Amino acid sequence: MSTERERLHNLFPELDFDPEALRQKYREERDKQVIEVTAEAEADWVAQIIALAGTGATAFLEECTPGYYNREGRAGQTNMQNSPYAPGINAFNDLLRSWREAGDLHGMTLR
Repeated sequence: MSTERERLHNLFPELDFDPEALRQKYREERDKQVIEVTAEAEADWVAQIIALAGTGATAFLEECTPGYYNREGRAGQTNMQNSPYAPGINAFNDLLRSWREAGDLHGMTLR
């Protein structure tokens, strides 16, 4: 019989990530209190999401009845940056796993 944590982990593999452990590690090793994403990393992520969303998302949103999800009929890049990670959850979890395993906090700043 599986535990609740095991069942949750099957649904949410990102539970492997323990932000408190990460914070503690960098407080001890580097005397830092805050870990933040850099502006460059954020811009790169948004650009990747937009590129992965492709033009199909815009075409679909332009055809929809005006509403919340297509900015009242004004579909465009703003909508595309709110798209999910197009390669899917398994690819996203692989991306997170690779980032964690690298251990260099690429795209983050410590202060």
